[in-house]
Amino acid sequence: MKFRYDIGALRAFAVLVVVLFHYGVSGFEGGYAGVDIFFVISGYLMTKIILTSFAKDNFTLKSFYKRRFDRIVPALIILILLIVFYCMFLYLPKDYEQVNKNGIWSSLFLSNFYYALNSSYFHPSAQSNVFLHTWSLSVEWQFYMLYPLLLLPLKKAYLNNKNKFNIIFLSILFSSFILMLYFNYLMPDKYSKYVFYGTPFRAWEMFLGGIGFLYEKNVKESISKKYREIICVVLFILLFSCIYFLSEGLLWPSIYTVFPALITLGIILLNVNSKLLEFKIVQFFGKISYSLYLWHWPLIVIYGYRGEYTLNGVFCLFLFAILISCVSYYYVENKAYEIGTRKIFFISVCSISIMLILLYFNPLEKKYSKEIINLTEFRDNYDRDSQFNIKCHSDNLETLKKNGCLIINNRKKNILLTGDSHAAQYYLSLSQLIDTSQYNIVQITTSGALPLLNTKGAKGPKSVMNFVLMDYLPNNLEKFDLVLISAHWYNYKLRGYSQKEFVAEFKNLDKYMEGLNSKYLILGQSVFYRIPYPTSVALNYYYKENVNYINTDGEKLNNILKSSVNNYFDLYPMYFPELQITESPYFFDNDHFTLRATDVVVPIILKDISKRFNLNLTRRN
Repeated sequence: MKFRYDIGALRAFAVLVVVLFHYGVSGFEGGYAGVDIFFVISGYLMTKIILTSFAKDNFTLKSFYKRRFDRIVPALIILILLIVFYCMFLYLPKDYEQVNKNGIWSSLFLSNFYYALNSSYFHPSAQSNVFLHTWSLSVEWQFYMLYPLLLLPLKKAYLNNKNKFNIIFLSILFSSFILMLYFNYLMPDKYSKYVFYGTPFRAWEMFLGGIGFLYEKNVKESISKKYREIICVVLFILLFSCIYFLSEGLLWPSIYTVFPALITLGIILLNVNSKLLEFKIVQFFGKISYSLYLWHWPLIVIYGYRGEYTLNGVFCLFLFAILISCVSYYYVENKAYEIGTRKIFFISVCSISIMLILLYFNPLEKKYSKEIINLTEFRDNYDRDSQFNIKCHSDNLETLKKNGCLIINNRKKNILLTGDSHAAQYYLSLSQLIDTSQYNIVQITTSGALPLLNTKGAKGPKSVMNFVLMDYLPNNLEKFDLVLISAHWYNYKLRGYSQKEFVAEFKNLDKYMEGLNSKYLILGQSVFYRIPYPTSVALNYYYKENVNYINTDGEKLNNILKSSVNNYFDLYPMYFPELQITESPYFFDNDHFTLRATDVVVPIILKDISKRFNLNLTRRN
């Protein structure tokens, strides 16, 4: 197969934008689309390999699968083995257990299914998964396994009636595309994670790459080399523009995914090998793109697990990622065919067996003290139901009604507490600290939607929030002496907002509440952590360090929000007394307060309310 410098350049572009996105470089917020570029490239190459073999009548499944195995597995297995081994000396027992679980699923090329059942790709908790990025390799592997089986029955049509073959091929492409649109737009609350990670919903991108092989000759014959080179430059500029203008808040994959996918297809169809694309540095990154994709993510995750992100640190990590990717490329990828498929398979089976043994006989459980083990398990064992008043925290409006959560006490003054779980977390402290002989708390909270007008999110939580803000509150306004609104506002990305759109909606909420002439207070963005807070305490205690695990993006957002509205309570300056290893933590995960923390925060909030609204919510003695 003749080497394509344009494909090498696309690989370089794709891997670099993914790396720069993951390493937090400004301007590359849409770098996750680099994976979609890889999907289109893979579709082109696999289609070319299979259909060319059909034409030569020398295609065999055994040969095809063997080459894919030898190409993908060695570098992946070496990565997983080394990361699992390294983490044994660095990670706490509970976290190391998860490393092994994720490593096993990644080795089996089923990590996309496992992650779809557990966490969204963009959720902060997923960002501490060292093997999160392997979901795309699982998608590609599953496609490789199924693709030739799909094309083999169409071999006769391809050889004898290309128009018929092309129609069938395009029909499959559009079926996958429509499937993606249907589930992501009509039922996003149930299926958005499955669409993101699922091979059937991503297959259209790889079939789109196949179009590149089917029609590249037509393009080459109809457009001169000079114009193809000009168009190619324009398309690369457009591709960069896509990365620049895309944001994490977008639904993905979606109609927006069409843009980088089609531009990539356009570059492949043009088949340009200009001197600009032949630059050694461009082709260098194209060659190491697979290894760089494999290594860059675990390195940044492990770095964040044990240290603070600094500009110099991340830059040095980037250079190290390139160095270790070179080693992987030259000494693993290029040597794989010399090792042999059987040996690679044997090493893979041994690797999975080792991880299974480490999973069920965790060697780290005896290394750490009981206090540290308790901290690492705190998140799983913490009882949040009473703190959150769980009966009034639901994504089902009928459940909230059935549980009596909408009942207003006409004999007392009423306080409405609404928002997501970061509003619910205050319930128990509020109920214990205010004078309940005078005040009644009406709690209507949900998870999965922000308390904004016409909010985005899953269908259930969205209906609860819209009901509270646009129906329940306006119709019962005179019965409420105070409205408290709280949320983990940083989740705007998960809910499908760009930052600009979210800030505008946040201001609209403030104007809306002012228009109702109600006494209201918006509780601001609180501190949150890059890893679970109990884990951060345990790590600092064990290593006798004082690493700051606070996610600095929270402070940036808080500064924007507090300057945008009037009745905003700034939670960000809330720092707690130093925690002893035997004491209960202030957070049970990355961002939710424990009862211990809310008992500190709520009195300060009540004091602010008294001063701001001349409303004395007397604390009981």
